Amino acid sequence: MTASSAGVAGGQGAAHSMAAVAGCLIYILVASVSSVPVAWSTPVYFWLGWPLMCAAIYLLTRRFPDRSWRWPLSMMLGQIFASILYGNGAMVPVAMAYVTVLSIPQFAVAAYVTSVVSRSVEGSAESNSHSNSDSL
Repeated sequence: MTASSAGVAGGQGAAHSMAAVAGCLIYILVASVSSVPVAWSTPVYFWLGWPLMCAAIYLLTRRFPDRSWRWPLSMMLGQIFASILYGNGAMVPVAMAYVTVLSIPQFAVAAYVTSVVSRSVEGSAESNSHSNSDSL
């Protein structure tokens, strides 16, 4: 493993951690604000939690666009962990299925940002190849 690939791998590990921590903290915030142990059982999850989670996924995907589907998965696991902390451990299988469905907006944001970033990278590479051929 080269030094540059080690740096990339370490950064992506940090991205997993940031996504999981964001999911956990947002779950805790929503559960605290709404005074319920299950954050996604309240409207606050949808008008506060979803936008915050989508914003976190947007920022992570802008920084780490490769295989961006991983960030919503890590965020889901953070929410599951927070749910367990709130005493909902017996409901983990149901929670995993439910959070998967509720994470569709985060997956959509990650896919969209990745497509925009890849188009901008392709566009800049194409313009660089045109400018290099013009200078010959």
